[in-house]
Amino acid sequence: MKLSEITATRLKLRPLTYDDTEDIFEIFSDAEVTRYWGHDTLQKREEARDFIEKTISGAKDGSLLEWGIIEKETQHLIGVCAFAGWNREHRRAELGFALHKDYWGKKYMSELLPVFISYGFKELKLHRIEADVDPRNLASIKLLEKFGFQKEGYLRECYHINGEIQDALFYGLLEKDFSS
Repeated sequence: MKLSEITATRLKLRPLTYDDTEDIFEIFSDAEVTRYWGHDTLQKREEARDFIEKTISGAKDGSLLEWGIIEKETQHLIGVCAFAGWNREHRRAELGFALHKDYWGKKYMSELLPVFISYGFKELKLHRIEADVDPRNLASIKLLEKFGFQKEGYLRECYHINGEIQDALFYGLLEKDFSS
């Protein structure tokens, strides 16, 4: 599948390329960023290239639709936003996002998320968007709830990331409950 460019006021989303390897490494080699991401902190630049390869392959087969978050003013890649596990039959996918920590607290995700969710419902024809989040990740929980995600479950000790066992809260958003 060819990923479309998606724009918001200060940001745009575009497909990742191998030219993004250094930026992806910078973002995901930070343990504070990966603490809640769902995979271990990157140790080598080759792992960032593998991350991008997985993204490119996922777009081809539709299993992982992942965009780079670009700050329009600087044209710098500052994070990623994705729909993973796209189940076309049941019209659902899992939302994921991460920002370089230098961009936390700037309301970028509050700006981008409604545009991205709308894209999922309108362009991908999703009926349901899911998210799982570490219960300690209060900023992401607040953000999901702000846009109508409902807490649907608590998964105990379901991840083992960076040597730590983590719980997860499971959230869902139905198209009929979303208003942008």
